[in-house]
Amino acid sequence: MNSFQIRKEARTALKGNWVNALLVCLIMASFAFIMGVIYDLSTMGIQNELLDLLERQGANQITDEVYLDLYQSLNAKLILLNVFNILATIAGLLFGLANANYFLRLAETNNGRFDVFTSYFKYVWRSFCLYLLMTVKICLWSLLLVIPGIIKSFSYSMAPYIKADNLDLSAAECIDRSKNMMKGQKGALFGLGFSFIGWILLTALVYTAITMVLRMVLGLTEVTTTRIQPSSITALSAMLSIPLTAYIQTATAKFYLALKVKLSPIEEQSSTTDEKENVAE
Repeated sequence: MNSFQIRKEARTALKGNWVNALLVCLIMASFAFIMGVIYDLSTMGIQNELLDLLERQGANQITDEVYLDLYQSLNAKLILLNVFNILATIAGLLFGLANANYFLRLAETNNGRFDVFTSYFKYVWRSFCLYLLMTVKICLWSLLLVIPGIIKSFSYSMAPYIKADNLDLSAAECIDRSKNMMKGQKGALFGLGFSFIGWILLTALVYTAITMVLRMVLGLTEVTTTRIQPSSITALSAMLSIPLTAYIQTATAKFYLALKVKLSPIEEQSSTTDEKENVAE
């Protein structure tokens, strides 16, 4: 499973399917973008109110009671923001399986129809259970040290594709199969991910440049009431990574397919051996 060959096959699969692939990634990324906008709308009024007070009265003239009221108002909106963040995370868990199925079918058949993505919306509960279990397991391993958590994330990485291929399997069974599939293959998957380092650095460079330009321009305007907040700038700039995300996800799906083909003879041989042992018994 050569990384260069996998990336080449991923580009071939994406040819003629970029629009739908980008749309799928945009939908998945939109949850984070919406959270940035909600944060801006929640805090902009309080920020402007404080700045207006500073301009009218000066910092020394604002009483502790005014500061306390502003703090309580900001704290309440931050709590609301955390609730929205939880809902956005849940939304990502609900549609994660649909996302995995889309890129799996794209890699498998070069068919990038959008209905391949939407057809799995009916499996939101199965998606939620799988991704929640994966997240909990990875978090528990990360409590030991960061490295075990990273290793387990590689071990569980094929579980969404296994689930998309086998909807009748439970979340735990998909994770177990992924662990078995990834034995001795974590380095190969890491190598595939590392092969995108040039694109990742280029995306980060463009992201940084746009962020700096926007901050400078908005800082020069001095129009506080219409200023786009930093979180929105970050979310908007992060949209630049969507093409790279589509590329990486297609390549990862190609990796899964190649691994499945490679391991199929071994699984068949193991199954035959088990049947012979059962007959002998």
